[in-house]
Amino acid sequence: MSAAVVMRQPMALRVASSILLSGFTLMLALGGLTSGSDALRWLGPLAAILAAFVTARYWRLRVVIGGEGLSIANLLRSRKVPWAEVDRAVNEGGVVVRLRSGQQFSVAAFTDVPGALPLVRRRNAHATRQLQAAIRAHRDR
Repeated sequence: MSAAVVMRQPMALRVASSILLSGFTLMLALGGLTSGSDALRWLGPLAAILAAFVTARYWRLRVVIGGEGLSIANLLRSRKVPWAEVDRAVNEGGVVVRLRSGQQFSVAAFTDVPGALPLVRRRNAHATRQLQAAIRAHRDR
């Protein structure tokens, strides 16, 4: 049995995104504390808790190609999908896994937005090809 393959966003992208989110949180916290408004004083701690949750989940975004199937960790939900249920992976504004049942879901580690850099589109296309190759390999067993 081969080792699992973990697919995720590049480290530099995860670090840069975490720094930006932390900076935004700091601005919200300072704005709430210096506003002089009692109604806004809760903003800083709430923003820090939310940012910590989002950052922790963001670092977990990944797809694991394993012997039993795909394990997909998105922002709010993680799924384990056995190979028998996987139909294909497509690149439609980001990587989407389609199941034989007709259900489909996006892979948050490889999303796309209008106007995304060509680098992002190439990375998503590569991830789709890698997933599709794994699906074919397990289908042929």
